[in-house]
Parts: sequence; C-alpha cells; structure tokens
Amino acid sequence: MTRDSDTDVIKQGDGAVRRRTGMKSVGYHMLCILVAVVVALAGCSTPSENHLSDREISRLVSDLNGEESDKTVVAIYKLIREGPSVLPMLIDGGAGSLHLFGDDIIRGLGPSAVDPLMRLLESARSAERKELIVSAMGIVGPPCSPAVEMIIEEINTAPPDLRIAICRALGSIMPQGDLAIDALVGMLEDPAATVAGEAAIALGRIATPGDQEAIDAILAITNQGSPDSLTPELAFALHQLGWSRHDMFDFISSKGRDHQARGHLGAVRALAELANCESLRILGDLVRDPVYPTRTCVIYQLELCGPQPEVLHILVEAVQSEDNDLQFAALLKLSSFGPSARPVLPELYALRRGSENEIIDADTADFLDRAIILISQNIKGSMDQH
Repeated sequence: MTRDSDTDVIKQGDGAVRRRTGMKSVGYHMLCILVAVVVALAGCSTPSENHLSDREISRLVSDLNGEESDKTVVAIYKLIREGPSVLPMLIDGGAGSLHLFGDDIIRGLGPSAVDPLMRLLESARSAERKELIVSAMGIVGPPCSPAVEMIIEEINTAPPDLRIAICRALGSIMPQGDLAIDALVGMLEDPAATVAGEAAIALGRIATPGDQEAIDAILAITNQGSPDSLTPELAFALHQLGWSRHDMFDFISSKGRDHQARGHLGAVRALAELANCESLRILGDLVRDPVYPTRTCVIYQLELCGPQPEVLHILVEAVQSEDNDLQFAALLKLSSFGPSARPVLPELYALRRGSENEIIDADTADFLDRAIILISQNIKGSMDQH
C-alpha cells in the first residue's frame, strides 16, 4: 500500500483507491483525466533539446505531490518531455511521487527507461528504494526483460513489500525461460500470505500450460489441490497451467460470488485475470449489487480484462448508478481504455445529453465530458478548457 501525504487517496495493491480526509475526491479524479491528456500529448512529442537543471527537475517532482492540479499537470508533461534523466529524482521523491502520478511518467518514458532503471537498481541500497525501482520496471513491462536476473537476485534478502513488488514485476514483464518460473515457485510458500498470493498470480500469467514442475509444486503445497488447502490465487495458477481447469474455475467462482468468503478479494482478482465470459458475468453481478460493499474495487480490477464489450457494458452501467464513487471509478477506467472504448461513445453522449437528471450531477457531468474527450481523442479540446 502506498500513501501520499498531500492528497486524499491511498492506493492499494488490489488497484483500488481508498479515501481519507483532504482534497475532494472529484478533484483527484479530474486530475487523473488531465494527467491522461498530458501523457497523450507528451507521448506525441519529441524529447526536449533544452534540458532542465537538477534543481528544476527536483521542483517538478515536488509539484507531483502538491495540491495545485495545474502545477501537477505541467510537471508530468515536462518530466516526460525531459526523458529518462528524471528517473533518479523521481525515485528519490519516494512512494508518493512514484505511485500517485509517477507511473504515468514511467509509461510515457517507455523502453527508454530500462537501462537507467537497471543502473538505479544496481546502485540501490535500501529495500524501500529497490521496491520503487522494481515497481517501475513492472510498469515498463516486457521491455524490462534484461533486468529479470537482477530482480530475482534481490529475493533472498528482500522484505515482504519488496518481494511483492518482485512478483508483480515478473508477472508484468512476462519473461521467457525457467529462471522466473523457479523464483515464483519458490515464493509460493512464502510466510507472508500476500507474497505467496502475488507469486501464484504471476506464475499463472507467465508459466506455460502443462508445465509439470510448476503443477507438481502447487499440488505438493495444496494436498493435491484440496479445497481446504487452496487459495483463489493458487487455483488461478493451476487453471492457467491446465490442471483440472473446470474444478479450479468453480472454486474461484464460488469464492468470488460470496463476498463473505475467505479469500473473496483474491477471487475477484483471479476472475479479472481470467477475463472469460463467466468470470465477467460474476464481476458484473457484483458491480450491479447495491449492497455489495466493495463494488469500486471490482471496477478497478476490470482494467485487467481489457476493453472487451462486456467490460465496457459493465462500466457504462456503473456510470448510470446512483453511487458517485462507482461513477467516477467507471469513468476513470473507460478513460484509461482511450479509443478502444469508442463503441460506447453513443451511450456516453446520451448520458451527457440527459445530465439534467438526478443521477448525473454537475461534477459527474464534467468528469463525463473529459472521458468522452479521451475516448474520442479530442485532446486539443480538453487542453483548451484548461
């Protein structure tokens, strides 16, 4: 979990955003939309030839944590334009800088961030700094394959939070070969349950179906797949490996449908990772259930499924709910899909035209406008408003 002291959000490992007192949530979500616009613009630009001084970069990194949204947007744009040289100070800015909006900067830098991140990891001394660097490598994804051996070397001396970051990074980088598989299998029995769960999810992502060694390792620690010993994450790994797929899916589904079941949120994560018709139906039912306590969490997990038609349909339905938090989360996810969400533009336009009703209030309507801009890629129109 990561916090930023100057904002009203706490980002959790499950992708959900929790609130606390401070700046209005509407302002935070609006800022996220502006950030997406800025990243799109910066990604279409060439790197700056007039490089910033270290002092200027440091000031911009500080602006990421400020309460003035205009300064934050300008900082993100300038940092992406500056290029990979901003990474050391971005990492030095700590968890607030990296995890609140730094991930957008790192995505904007793309493969150019790989070598600088590897050098930073090689010289890092504290576990906290290593966690930030490894997390950044996971954001970059497959281009960070050359860093896999370095990442795995950190496991033996890593505290739990760093081990979690390593699992997530390996699951995002999706390296080829046995090195990462062996490392993840070794963490399936980690004393920290959260680490073991992340290792299982990552193993399910990258292992080749039918990998008997991986299957045997899971069966050995689950009493041959006994429901009493399984977790939803381990069931997901076995499902992806091709072992008793029907039974594993039934196990995950039963946990996912029952929000009081032990391991329920792990099952929601697994269902989103599976992203098949039945798992999406279950997730949609959870989002539609007005008494389900963590509907917003499910919305954030839907990003894992990609812009499938059913996912888009669930998100549009959520925009029409009477829960403002659910509306904002759904619009944020629709915006993140960009042009891939264009099939639902007619429905969003219709909602905007009917925004005088009680469901779409003024704040939601403003947020809806920006979602439409990002999905239709009318970026210039958005920047003209700000």
